[in-house]
Amino acid sequence: MRKQGSLIFLQWPTLITFSGIVLLLSLGTWQIYRLHWKQNLLSLLETRFALPPEKIDNVRSFKLSDLEFRRIRVTGVFVDDWALKLQGRTHEGKLGYHLIVPLQLANGSRILIDRGWVPFTEPYSPGKLSGAFSIEGYIRLHSDRNFMTPQNLYEEKEIYALYPGEIASHFHMNTLLPFYIVQTEPLDKSPFPIPATFSLSLRNFHLQYAITWYVLALLLGIVYILYIRRQRGTF
Repeated sequence: MRKQGSLIFLQWPTLITFSGIVLLLSLGTWQIYRLHWKQNLLSLLETRFALPPEKIDNVRSFKLSDLEFRRIRVTGVFVDDWALKLQGRTHEGKLGYHLIVPLQLANGSRILIDRGWVPFTEPYSPGKLSGAFSIEGYIRLHSDRNFMTPQNLYEEKEIYALYPGEIASHFHMNTLLPFYIVQTEPLDKSPFPIPATFSLSLRNFHLQYAITWYVLALLLGIVYILYIRRQRGTF
């Protein structure tokens, strides 16, 4: 009877340990998946950034998925009455926002331009951008969004994730193109916005993270084995 009670006692530690090992192995495997994803992304960036900038008329022949990170040059007039603030962006450790402004093209279409970072101490007021501008940058389909991303506040023109299709639908911009451009060159000598600087040195610590999770799973297994041996009096 004592032996049976001892086996029942060991069921909970076994269940908890097994669940913990499965969780840790899953986290490690997820990091390996992210490692391959990051490597493929870096390869894609290298390939597409090596190409000369496309003209806006040429990109219409591409599939939408093939436009991501392609360099592009466009010319148009800013419609800065429709400027949006992409909140929660940092630059050198300082918090601010990215200024998103539609650009009116000669063919009547509009495209969103991520003009770069602005500190909160520099509020943006419409009416500053007059005349035609030539913009050079690269194409993005949308920004990142997850379950922690706040809802966009379109009435206040403050957003936390940039989705051109969603913006077109909300503001009834039927001519808005389904991607946006991240500006990489300044338009004038103004200190802000600070345009994006492209770098192929993306953070890639996924292998270290994967090794950490796998080592923790191994250590948990070793601790469990030592615990079982101690309970059976063989340690």
